[in-house]
Amino acid sequence: MTGNIKKVLSNRYFRPIIAFQGSPFWDNIFLTVHDFHFCIWEENRSKPIFQSPNLKSSSYTYGRFSPSRPSVLYITRNNGSIDIWDFLDESHKPSVKESFIKENITFLDIFRYSPNTDE
Repeated sequence: MTGNIKKVLSNRYFRPIIAFQGSPFWDNIFLTVHDFHFCIWEENRSKPIFQSPNLKSSSYTYGRFSPSRPSVLYITRNNGSIDIWDFLDESHKPSVKESFIKENITFLDIFRYSPNTDE
């Protein structure tokens, strides 16, 4: 996306957006995280290209694209866990679920490792 925020409105996707991020790999792909599901959208479409299954026992709090792998998303939950979705592996559930703390995770930043070359 070129810095413009598009309004996405559909009767089926009425839940408030908790997190929003454009893809670091494609200008026309973006992620919206809602309380019980997340969606991957393509610009100029009225329906998401992917909608996750709804959660039952917790809620989502934040989401990010991987900075190094186009097929990977990191989605946090209010119970302290992080769901790692790798769409090259599976698309109906997270590939990995990690629990680090038992507190609500409200922000996540993923850094890309680069070794120090100043020697």
